Amino acid sequence: MIDGIKIALPEKYQDRFLLNPELKHKSLIDTETGELIYEFEPYYGMNISFAKRCVLIKGSLHKCFNISEGNGDQNYDDFNYEELDYVIDFLSHNLRFSPHEAVIQTLEFGVNIRLSKVPSDFLEKDLVLMKERKPVSTAKLDNKGYYTEFAFNQYVIKIYDKGRQYKRQQNILRVELKATRSQLILLQMQQKLASTFQKNRKLLLGDLRDKYVLRVLGIMLKDRLNWMLIVDDFDIKSVANKRDKTFLLEGTNPNYWIKLKSKVKPDAFRGRRRMFKALLEEYGLNSLHKEIVVKVVDKWDELATAGSTVFTL
Repeated sequence: MIDGIKIALPEKYQDRFLLNPELKHKSLIDTETGELIYEFEPYYGMNISFAKRCVLIKGSLHKCFNISEGNGDQNYDDFNYEELDYVIDFLSHNLRFSPHEAVIQTLEFGVNIRLSKVPSDFLEKDLVLMKERKPVSTAKLDNKGYYTEFAFNQYVIKIYDKGRQYKRQQNILRVELKATRSQLILLQMQQKLASTFQKNRKLLLGDLRDKYVLRVLGIMLKDRLNWMLIVDDFDIKSVANKRDKTFLLEGTNPNYWIKLKSKVKPDAFRGRRRMFKALLEEYGLNSLHKEIVVKVVDKWDELATAGSTVFTL
């Protein structure tokens, strides 16, 4: 659910971190500026550093929880609300800061789902494009599976073979949204939770304990899944209708949609896109897309609505 995060704490916490017996650090002198620099050892996978007038904490809350529980430095398993609540208390108690003073700068959230198909094969062959964009990054990472990334303003969508990354037998697909600026999330919160998230409100670590906030994050993820164009494997020779055959060949080429968008008006483009989706429905070529959307939504709901317990101080 919630994974990578970067938070900033007020400058007053710098002295507290230096005096905290839970943290190990060393002092260095910058040879160019003569400035004193503090380097902290990672704390259960979380990286700590001092910046101008703040303390930065960056890492995976999912991995932090697993490391603290002796489950290894990994995030291929599920991470639910109860565990999120626990790790927020674990960090804020041991590092002696308030979650309501921890401003979120970047946030990654998503789920791991079991796919009926090998995720790397899906990513390489069936994912055509997303909102008329090609991936900015695609990679077959040695024996770690296939990785795809789509970039948008203020966020990126990352989809990859989590099972192969960690050498698991299961077909585990990771679908994740990384908000590179919190304004994207705040705008969504202000639209859907106006009474809580007013203008000039900052997104805080403590907000992640609010199940309504998690629900909005889940909606954001689902909405972007619907932007994907995913086409099941098919044999073009089995399509008898010439017009349908031509359209299927065109529509499974990402360049077709990119060029079309630059040539026609938005209404005409959307109409063409609807026609192609109807064609996929007619030939039963959208089952994988439906499977992914349903499983992501179901998994998010399962994790975000898990019972809550608090770390015992």
